[in-house]
Amino acid sequence: MGAKTALLAFSDGDLRRSPALSPDDGIVEDIGEPYGFEAEFWAGARPDG
Repeated sequence: MGAKTALLAFSDGDLRRSPALSPDDGIVEDIGEPYGFEAEFWAGARPDG
């Protein structure tokens, strides 16, 4: 199993957003509405390198 990256965002103690990604498994969790800053990433824009 490869490394995973996750973001957790809480508001007033409630989980609002939680995407979790893995290079081997892709999207392993996608809870909540995406934030505006995520739009380019989900549209396919990726940094070089």
